[in-house]
Amino acid sequence: DVFRNADQVANFTNVVAVQVHLLTRGNRVNETMTATPYNFLGTTTTPVDRRIRRVYAATIQLRNRVL
Repeated sequence: DVFRNADQVANFTNVVAVQVHLLTRGNRVNETMTATPYNFLGTTTTPVDRRIRRVYAATIQLRNRVL
């Protein structure tokens, strides 16, 4: 019913889905005119460089683990 960090899971046999979050950063410096803030796992950060960042998230249901 809720998502928890792995270190907060008491019994992994009750896990039926996993969320994966990925933060990527562009290769080129000075790609934008100003630093663009991004939100990752509930925390908004303004980087010191001006590279483009993108956050990807996926929820994966574990096979044969539905309660």
